[in-house]
Amino acid sequence: MKKRFLILILIFITSLLSITKKSITKVALLISGNSRTLSKVQHHILEFINHIEKKNNAVVHVYMCLDKKTDNIRLPNVKAVRYDTTNINKRDDFTYQMHRWNLCYNSISNKNQYDWFIRTRPDIHLLEYDIDFKKLAKDNLHVRYRWTNMDTLELEKCSWKDKNKCPKGPINVVDDQFFIAHASIAKQVFSIEQGKYDYEVDSIKKQEHFFTYIVASHGINTTPLKIKTKIMR
Repeated sequence: MKKRFLILILIFITSLLSITKKSITKVALLISGNSRTLSKVQHHILEFINHIEKKNNAVVHVYMCLDKKTDNIRLPNVKAVRYDTTNINKRDDFTYQMHRWNLCYNSISNKNQYDWFIRTRPDIHLLEYDIDFKKLAKDNLHVRYRWTNMDTLELEKCSWKDKNKCPKGPINVVDDQFFIAHASIAKQVFSIEQGKYDYEVDSIKKQEHFFTYIVASHGINTTPLKIKTKIMR
């Protein structure tokens, strides 16, 4: 009887461990951009990683694509660091940023292991946030909207499937500085290629709006993300 009881306890513990293991959320944090102020924001990035892991029972792996080599990386679970940005720097001022995060995404050898992908910059100080993956729609890009003060985009384009998710007010584009995408749409979000839907290119602010165009061309809906950041110069 005692032996049978111990066996049942062992089965229960094994099952519990299995459930716990399966419930862990795996997150890829892609940090791409200019490393000039990485030393100033690195501890803030670490605080953000701790928040994601504790809030979501998650493990965060870091992938970095920087403009130049540095020995000042102090983040945990760094899986890849890329510096080969020679060709990227020859591109125009904005789109090279997209090529850099595309390079960062493609440096992940096993993308299927991750549930969520987060993009930020190495010069961004993350100030206020509360990220709960259970509350985020998996088929939406979670991103801030930015006022451009230009009537170059139709207001309804900020949300391609649900106009009610558009912020009311001035014309907006999606902000590329920080965003969150589920694995099911990550390939399209981090793409630098046009999707199957056509879009009209703004000749005045083509580079600045390019991320919005790419997201629209893949038919990805967007949802406003509440987060406060500051660029460190």
